[in-house]
Amino acid sequence: MKYLITIIFITLYGVSAFAYESEVSKLAKDIASQVKSSKKTSVAVADFTDLDGNITRLGRFLSEEFSTDLSIELSRDDIVIYDRNSLKSILTEHKLYSTRLTAPDTIKQLGKLAGVDVLITGMLTRFNDDIRFTVKILDTETARIFGSTKGEIPNTGGIQELLDQGIIEQASFQTTNANSNSSSSIPSFINNKVLEFPKIRIKVEDLLYEKGNRVSVFLSYYNKTDKELKIGLVSPYSNWNYGNRSFLVDQQGNRFTFHSGSGLNRGWDHNGNAWSRGTTWLKITKKNWVPVTLVFSNEKVTQVDENAQFSLNSEQAFVEKEKITDTFSVTFKGIPCRNCKIIDQK
Repeated sequence: MKYLITIIFITLYGVSAFAYESEVSKLAKDIASQVKSSKKTSVAVADFTDLDGNITRLGRFLSEEFSTDLSIELSRDDIVIYDRNSLKSILTEHKLYSTRLTAPDTIKQLGKLAGVDVLITGMLTRFNDDIRFTVKILDTETARIFGSTKGEIPNTGGIQELLDQGIIEQASFQTTNANSNSSSSIPSFINNKVLEFPKIRIKVEDLLYEKGNRVSVFLSYYNKTDKELKIGLVSPYSNWNYGNRSFLVDQQGNRFTFHSGSGLNRGWDHNGNAWSRGTTWLKITKKNWVPVTLVFSNEKVTQVDENAQFSLNSEQAFVEKEKITDTFSVTFKGIPCRNCKIIDQK
């Protein structure tokens, strides 16, 4: 299958379509080195997903490419790569969701059914002219992340064509258990109103449409621990464009970028350093609730339907002594708009 797709890319886009290959190979070598160090003997590669956990055509293609390169690297050390078609058969037979392979109970169950020690997962996010590529290594016995790597691939013609084909398997959210190596990275329960993390509880209170093409999301954060917690937004770059990892999407696919925040407003760079300027991070004293408002905007949207619903995606982090100690993803789907109505902003 890889060679068939490769031929198509040559025909349509020429050599430039292969600009992604060196980066995928580099990531595969990095992951292979970490797997070898772990002394694990069998590995499975899951379909790569987007930020919302959906499997896209591009994600499936790149996971195949990555799996092939990884197999070459690991074969020299007699580490077995589980056949991806067999992996899909097991998922189908046992009614497991490919889009929930980050859930600890699913990881452990898959490890037992397939007999693999390691599960490789990946996430793709589009940033301007590049595709951000994050890969994680999970121990199927404990469901803990013990390795990772990241990189970027150029959004060339062939990559864009696959990206345009969109989602091929929708994310399915189920009740899960939070048993990762990080005490706060995976929520234990997800529904349309509440996210439960080991350290915090996050609740959607309201969503309001405002004039000026802005949408405000009102949240409440509860500190479940016996010490003060500090939380802020994560930035993909070392500049003030910290909204790239916090955004809203409506039912029509319109993306509303982060504009401002009340209570939660600060970012970090690639190295986990808190910026030296700007508003302070969110501080929550022990066993206490704190209100948070996030404001998003899209100047191109001129009409909002009264039945509009939004999905919130926000990458956030715990911080201690000006350093990130852990990151976590806040995702709410199907948030209704209390006062949305058809308004022409022009």
